[in-house]
Amino acid sequence: MSTSDYKFSLSLKRQERSKDSNWRITKITVASGKASVTKNYGGFKSQKNKKSEKKINSATEKEIFDFIVSNKLNINLKEHRKTGIGISAFLDIELTTNKTTNINISGMSKIWGTDSYIKKLWKKKSIKSRTNIKNIEYIELAENFIKFISNLES
Repeated sequence: MSTSDYKFSLSLKRQERSKDSNWRITKITVASGKASVTKNYGGFKSQKNKKSEKKINSATEKEIFDFIVSNKLNINLKEHRKTGIGISAFLDIELTTNKTTNINISGMSKIWGTDSYIKKLWKKKSIKSRTNIKNIEYIELAENFIKFISNLES
């Protein structure tokens, strides 16, 4: 696979909403033989921002592309839900090959509160899962992709 065959970008924001709120945005871009990672933090006791870029060879680029395809990060999917107290997730993925696919998901990845509070605000089905995101597995896949790329950087 040539380094100009695809461009992949991922942005995952995790935002805590509470009296000591904080947030983290991780952005990854893979294109033209490079993988760049930016991590920005803000809010209560936030870490220092980090940025890195690494040249990758065609074998590594193929490995990344295979990860994207095998985990179905190359589809079109939109889901937007309400946010509230707890941890919200905002995911944007774009893959450009001979066509462009986008995944856009937002909502509560971890709802905080008592069961009765959750039932009242978010419906009974959210009590056990503690999320209102139907496609929550894509948030988890994005986290796995971030770990995957981070391990390539070391």
